[in-house]
Amino acid sequence: MRLRSAARSAILVAAIIIAPGLPRAAEIRVFSTPTLKALLDRIAPTLLAQSGHTIVAEYDTAANLTKEIEASLKIDVALLLPDQIDRLIEKGKLTPARRDIARAAMGIAMKSTAPKPDLSTPDAFKRVLLAANTIAYTPNSASSTYMLTLIAGLGIEDAVKDKLRAQTGAQAMERIARGEVDLMVISVPNILGVPGVQLAGLLPEAFQNYVVYSAAMSPEAHQAEATALIDLLSSPVARAEMRSRGLEPLPK
Repeated sequence: MRLRSAARSAILVAAIIIAPGLPRAAEIRVFSTPTLKALLDRIAPTLLAQSGHTIVAEYDTAANLTKEIEASLKIDVALLLPDQIDRLIEKGKLTPARRDIARAAMGIAMKSTAPKPDLSTPDAFKRVLLAANTIAYTPNSASSTYMLTLIAGLGIEDAVKDKLRAQTGAQAMERIARGEVDLMVISVPNILGVPGVQLAGLLPEAFQNYVVYSAAMSPEAHQAEATALIDLLSSPVARAEMRSRGLEPLPK
């Protein structure tokens, strides 16, 4: 499933007339996991002010975007998961200079008015899943793939299989806010700031899984422009935004 308003949509950050002395403006085409959308939206004006470059971003699950890049779709920068970046590097679709920029913990999203459950132990987490009437998940996403692995490991697949509701992360948050779905296991940045939705808690320590987000550029990218964006993602400006959105910046 795609986080797009039509079959293919993109976010274009508005261009400006470049002041004398600034480098020639370029559109940087980015394929990104939806988790980083808010971050890109916030740092785009900084990129614009510093270089005149704009971001044209397309968001989908990392697995789906990887397939599109493998099919030779032209991009400048990929913001995906480390394994997928490495796979694309091996196939010559990205340059061998992966940069890990941030990681995010996994939590449970619930309606803002719902009582926060006990998530302190694996058994408590298991009880929360069994008590839920409906559980949202996004096929092929890292968070939901991990959740399904936990469910299998807990031996409760048969007990929860009829509760599962497949949808995109954005759709799931909307349905949770309306009370149509009870919960979703997803990385924290996808929960924070969503109206009507709360971070009910982090997964118990024994089950916690950090999702790492990495950047790399295409061999056919506008090299200087792509580098400017990747460098900005490791800058103090971006790192402050990351922390405010539930992301933990990683060392350069």
